[in-house]
Amino acid sequence: MKGDIPPGTSVPWHSHPEPESFLVVSGRGEVLVERDGRLGWIAVWPGDYVNVPGGTKHAHRNTSSEPLVELATTTATLGRFFEEIGRPLDDTARIEPPTAADFERFQAVAAKYGHRLASPEEIAAVGLTMPGPTGAP
Repeated sequence: MKGDIPPGTSVPWHSHPEPESFLVVSGRGEVLVERDGRLGWIAVWPGDYVNVPGGTKHAHRNTSSEPLVELATTTATLGRFFEEIGRPLDDTARIEPPTAADFERFQAVAAKYGHRLASPEEIAAVGLTMPGPTGAP
């Protein structure tokens, strides 16, 4: 899979049963990984490879002014999760912020696949911020 993380954004702290490996193609960023029960950020640059074993807590953040582009390899199960949760886009589509219903759907699908999503407090504790859904109270 190819993942584009826009400047100034992140993929929040989470874990899933499947292993995942990332090759950084362009941009700069940091990957939060759990090693020996401790969380820590590691800087990544083009050409860097990061392996995340199944069940390991991890997150990504773009620290550059260009998209952080990563190629990810994983299992077919995690691929099905992305297919189920994704929204189709074409070249003319405008990406809209997620709605409250989108967040609820994401949480339900993540639970179905055995994914653990960090709480807002856990996300803040590792230096990330997450915007709330549009239309949320």
